[in-house]
Amino acid sequence: MNSGNQITARTVSIGPMGSADAGQKVTVHLSAAPGPRWQACFNFLLRGRDVPLLRDHVMFEGASFSSWALPGRAEAFREELPRLLASTGALAHAQGLKDAAR
Repeated sequence: MNSGNQITARTVSIGPMGSADAGQKVTVHLSAAPGPRWQACFNFLLRGRDVPLLRDHVMFEGASFSSWALPGRAEAFREELPRLLASTGALAHAQGLKDAAR
């Protein structure tokens, strides 16, 4: 994991609209491959949102991930992603400090 620097999105690809209930496939290429703690924090923050953006948990593969945006939520996900990545970095860092203090 790139623990010294904030992980950012290099590219965000949003596929065409699927069926009415399928939404759109979202693929994000990150600046670094996140470690397991960062990935868990990212999925935790996604699940804890008042307004859901993605249908399922995120599938990470190296320095990228993909999932399905809920119908009508793909652009909201694109707009929210920088804040989500920053929050994930802060949470993962805090969890690391907490674990180190044990």
